[in-house]
This record gives sequence, C-alpha cells and structure tokens, in this order.
Amino acid sequence: MPIGKTALLIAAVPVALVSYVGIAGTTGFCPMCTGIVNSVLGRDSNSGPLNRPEALTGLTATTLSGETVALDSFVGQPVILDFWATWCGPCKTQRGILAELEGELKGNVHVVALSVDSKGPSAVQDHIARTGHSTENELMAPNSLAQAFGVSSIPTLVFVDATGKVRKVVEGVQSADNLRREIAQLK
Repeated sequence: MPIGKTALLIAAVPVALVSYVGIAGTTGFCPMCTGIVNSVLGRDSNSGPLNRPEALTGLTATTLSGETVALDSFVGQPVILDFWATWCGPCKTQRGILAELEGELKGNVHVVALSVDSKGPSAVQDHIARTGHSTENELMAPNSLAQAFGVSSIPTLVFVDATGKVRKVVEGVQSADNLRREIAQLK
C-alpha cells in the first residue's frame, strides 16, 4: 500500500472516532460518550433541564400491573431512582451492582427502578424472570418523567434525600463505592 493511502487511513481513524463519540454522546446512545461530550463542553453531569424537578412531589409512575404510584410516597427515606431499559447493557450492569448492595440498602434506602422500555411491562417482567434481578419497586416511567429529569442516556440515577428533595442526577454506571458515597450524602 502506498504511503499516501496509509497516512490517509491513519488520519481517518481519529476522525471516525471523534464523529462516533460526538453523535453517540449527544443522542444519549452511549453513556460513556455522553460523559465525554459533557466533559469537553464543560457541562456538569448534574446539569439538565432548567425546570428539573426539585422534589418528588406530584410525580408519578405506574406499576407493572398498571397502577399509578406517587413517587413522593417513598419520602421518609433516601431514594434512588434508576432509569433503565431491558435492552441496555450498562443498565444490566447497574442493576447487578444495586442487587449486590440490596442487603445494605434494604430498610435504609428505597431503590425505585423506572423502566423506559417502549415494549411495556411485559418486557420488564420477562427480563426479571430471566435474570432474577429486581428491586423492591419495579415501575414504568412515562416519557414525561424521564424528560423532566433530563434523562438523555441510561442508566441515569437520581438521588433524592429523605425529605424528597432531588440532590443529584448522574448518568452511566455507578460503582458500589460511588453509590455508597452518594447515599451517605443523602442522610
């Protein structure tokens, strides 16, 4: 292969990579890419819509059987809202980490899984049956709820203190140690 063609191919790889990260990061397709884009643009990962809810008051989701649940019914203990989907690999990793912490969290923190699956509750029920990973509260998030919190990629975790005040919103998989640190700040 002539040197000119080799140089052109070598130059094309970074351009392709930057293009992928830019597109995947701004569309929310890739949580890691979103983090890179936010970092490059100087965005705080906690930034989002200007009208992001400050508390859980008035926000609802539905159970897998279709019943409406007021999210402020979890107030009294810290809450982690986990926006996820059954088809999302990083979401499955996050659910596994939350499952590992179940013993530590039970009775101290409400974990509320909010599926954004377009295939509905049956997709979530099938996923739980296959994997055995479920939280104490498996709910379906209406699009309006995900939009209110500025969810542009999943998983997205919303940390809420015991009074119901939204304290932090983070995108991407959080390690068990990161979760413990965030929870400690909610108490």
